[in-house]
Parts: sequence; C-alpha cells; structure tokens
Amino acid sequence: MKSKNADTCWGSIDLSDLLRIITVPLLIYVFYSCSTTRLHKSDLKKDYNFEEKNQIGIYTTPSKNLEFNEAYSNALQLYFLTKGYDIIDINFMLQEYSDLITETKLREIAEYLRTRNYLNSNDIFVISEFNLDSIFYATALDEGVNKNYIGYYVPRLSTNLAIFDRSIEEPVFSYGAIDTAKLYSPHNRKYQTLIEFPWMVAGGQFVKYLDQLPVCSVQKNTAGIRKFKVRFWVDESYRNAFPAEWQERINRVALFASDIIRNQLNIEIQIVGLVKWDSKFESSLLGSYRDLHGKSASNFDMLSVGVTYDNSLATNVTDRFFLGLGGPMEGVAVFTAQPSFPGMNYWNPIEEAITLAHEISHCFGAMHVIHTNSLMFPYAGNLVYKIDNANKHLFESQSVNYFNEDVSQRIQTYVNTLIEMDKNNYKNNLPVLSIIAKHIYNHYKYEATSGSNTNKLNKRIKKMIPDSSYALAVIGVTEFNQSHWDRSIEYLKKAIKLNPDLPETVWYLGEAYEKIGDKEEAEKFKKKSKLYRNKWIIDKYLLF
Repeated sequence: MKSKNADTCWGSIDLSDLLRIITVPLLIYVFYSCSTTRLHKSDLKKDYNFEEKNQIGIYTTPSKNLEFNEAYSNALQLYFLTKGYDIIDINFMLQEYSDLITETKLREIAEYLRTRNYLNSNDIFVISEFNLDSIFYATALDEGVNKNYIGYYVPRLSTNLAIFDRSIEEPVFSYGAIDTAKLYSPHNRKYQTLIEFPWMVAGGQFVKYLDQLPVCSVQKNTAGIRKFKVRFWVDESYRNAFPAEWQERINRVALFASDIIRNQLNIEIQIVGLVKWDSKFESSLLGSYRDLHGKSASNFDMLSVGVTYDNSLATNVTDRFFLGLGGPMEGVAVFTAQPSFPGMNYWNPIEEAITLAHEISHCFGAMHVIHTNSLMFPYAGNLVYKIDNANKHLFESQSVNYFNEDVSQRIQTYVNTLIEMDKNNYKNNLPVLSIIAKHIYNHYKYEATSGSNTNKLNKRIKKMIPDSSYALAVIGVTEFNQSHWDRSIEYLKKAIKLNPDLPETVWYLGEAYEKIGDKEEAEKFKKKSKLYRNKWIIDKYLLF
C-alpha cells in the first residue's frame, strides 16, 4: 500500500484584511496551538447502557466538500468499529434502497430513519452534520510596499453530532465543535511546513468528544467465524523505537485490523506469537519481505507478518510511499509503522490497522482496484476500510481451504475463481488475464528455461486452464510480458478467434502490434478495447 502526498497551501493577505484573520506565531518543531471551539455538549444520558448496544447505524449529512464526505464518514465508522460495535453505513443503505432524506435537523433525520424497515436491526443511530472550510494563519510579514502577511490556509472542521436510541425521543448524547488543523514546521526548515490532513482533524475530534462512550460489552456470536493464525515478526527497528510498548502496540493494531476484516468477512485474526526479528530495516520493504519469506517458508498453517519502522517518516509525514507489501498466495506480508506528526502527543493505530488489513487481503489474492472507496485502492489517505465486492469474493473463495493447500494448489484455486468471476459476475471488468499470467509466471518461471523457450510454461498454463480461449489469452499475455511480440500476437489472435468477447485480449494485441511497429493494426485493436480499458489497472506498478 502506498500513501498519497498531502498538498500544502499558502496565501498572502493585505493589512486591510488583517482583522478578518487569525494569526499565531510560528512554533519551532512543535504544532500550532490551533483553536477549538465547543458549541455544545450533552454528556451521555445517565444510566443509559450504551455498551450493551450492538448494531449502530451511522448517517452523515453530505457536505459540499464531496472528496471529504467519504473520509469523514469512514473516520466516524472506524471509531465505533474499533470499540467493538457492528456498523451499518446508512448512507450506503439509502443508495441501495433508492431512498432519500430531505430532513435537515438531526432529530427529524432520526425520526425518519426509525420508520425505515431495512434499519430495524439498528439499536441506535449516530447522526452527524459537518462542514469543512479553511482559515488563514499568518506566519510572516512581508514588509515591502504592500506589507502582506504570508501564511497558510488550513482546514477547519465544524461538526454537530447526536446519538439517538430507537425508543427515546431526545438524543442520549450530543456535541458540537469547531476544530482547526495543526501546522508543523521542522526547526531546520529543510522540509515543507506540514498540515494535518482533514480526516486527521475529524479523527482527533472523535477522540476528544466521544471518549466517554464505552467499549461494546455484547458477546459476539462466534459461530461461522473462522480464525486465522498470524505470527508477527517484529524487526529490531520497531522494537528500538517503542522499547516499552511494542507488544501492546502490535496487539492493538492486530485487534483493529481483525475488527475490519471480521465485520465484513467473518474472519478473525488470532495472534499466535510475537517473534523478535534480528534483522534491521533499511528503508526497503522488499528486502524485509524477502528476508521474512525465507524465515517463514515452512509455516503453511499460519500467516507471517513482518513489522518494521522507518524513522524518516516521523519528519516527512506527507511523503509516505510504500507502507506495506503482501505476497499473494504465499501467506507473507510486511508493513512499516506510521509515526504520528511530531508533537501530536497521541498515537492513532487506525492507519496501521488499515495497512495491515490491506496486506493480509493481498495474501488471499485481493488485487488493487481503481475504486477510491475500497480497502484495496493502492494509495492510503482517506481511512478507507471497506472491501469491494470483487475482492470479497476472491478473499472468501481463497480462505476456505487456504491452510490445507500448498502454494501451487492455492494458485490453481485462484485461477479458477478469477475465470469464473470474469465469465459471470464481473464480466470484462477485471484484468484477469494480467493477474493470472503474473501469478503463474512468478510461481513456475523456472519452466521458462532460457531465451524465448516458454514451451514448458505454456504447457503448464494449458493444463491449469481448461478453457482454451482463456488459456491461449494467458499464454499471449505471458509471451507479451517476456517481450516475445510475434509469439504474443500469434496466441492472442487464436484466443480472439475462439472468443471475441475478451477485450483485455484485444487490448494486449494492440499493444503487441505497437511494439513491432505496426501502427495501423495497433490503433485498430486499441480502438476496439477502449470502452473497457479504463476499468482495468494493467500497469504492473498498480496491479499488485
């Protein structure tokens, strides 16, 4: 999983506008003491047994900031999820039932939700309205002719939130507040000034104002929940960073990741050990992955997860790139801890839990998708924790016999599942040929002995894929990936002749013709596949 860069902003303002701005002095290597305004707060209703509730419906009134709507909703849902409650996304349910809320007051919205039959299982409703705007912080005065104040526009979040019981008219809890993002500036000024992401402001707000809500005490029904054993290999870099609490931190991250997966797939993470890993992390997740793979190759009955720490992220938070790496079908993953901003004074394990859930999903064959609202979107940044339907199907199909199969058997199951999905539920919407070709080649590449001799591997593909059109198409993609353009064209054309309804094959054929310099044929086939091209992530950088 990778992390999106944050955009910093700055602005200047004339002295005549000075009365309309808030200025604060620049603090060196600590955060700005940004303003917090509490509009109102009603403490949790006395003698109300909140912890005995189970299912919570969460509704957020859409704001004008479309990009932030989802991040805010995700942050709120995750807060309750990690306290052990079962979550229903009411905004999603409204879409599913083609329903619409026109009420604007929180109490009226609650009354409306109580009348919806599809929400009958909700014990309580959490309803929140919010607005994200910005406020100017001046950091310097340009004493030239214009005397402009120079500074930054930083996010400001206004929230009104109320919690309603199904049978009680008045809210059992509510608060209203305005919180402003913090600014950070290193003392050496070599790095850009950093601004909290808006979802960080939301998360901090929930921690402050929802802290009195207890952890769910309802005993979960474990029937049907499968438990997967996970052994964590804890790198020296991580243990040295948190010498007194590294075990507690990993247990908490694993618990939250387990909540994310269990809530959607009825699969629970069970920690079976925290092993001290005697290697040192040197800013290379791939190196850590390979090292761990060698150490845990014989552990077919459990997942092995490496935990590392990259200290550079503590001072360059907006440039988090590779945060984790998961090996499909091999049961091995690694991720790096994500430090909070300097001076934040609190640690948020949610980011790490999402990365862990993302990489564990890769172990079961989950693929990167272009949907920003999926856990399997390749970039972090919006607290997305929901698993899209295609990856749910892959996860569930692989997990049934995962620990009773070796890697070869897992790959065969995976290939069968992808082809079945392509033929039925997700026809032409997934880059199945690219995925199948990569997995088979990575596991059986020794059969492509030397040079252009891929005959043994091609026989392997035909044996694994009974459907001739898919087998020929996968061989064509494999030959393409080995830069055997003429052989790729030969097999892709045979596949299309058997099954013209494989646009991914048509796209690869166009690419192969372009490689040999036949622009006319390349354009013809690329045009045919253009309708589907944007639905796939073919680029190997994003695919896994």
